[in-house]
Amino acid sequence: METNMKGLYALRKLRQELQDDAGLEFPQAIHTEMLVLYDVCKCLDFNLFQCKAVLGEIGWRYINSYLAMPITTKERLVQQ
Repeated sequence: METNMKGLYALRKLRQELQDDAGLEFPQAIHTEMLVLYDVCKCLDFNLFQCKAVLGEIGWRYINSYLAMPITTKERLVQQ
């Protein structure tokens, strides 16, 4: 699926608003929203640089470290 720069900027703006609302608890406070943004990026076939632009550097590292975790660790995080 092809998207334009306007869509990329809209997603990045959404992440920035979520980040502002989360404050110092970013990105953990908006864990689910970050995963959804990541999934949207993947569905739109964004490349690495576009995904990083949407999620931000901290968000990008957070999502990638989460995805690299073993499933049992993820289950414990969800239960907390």
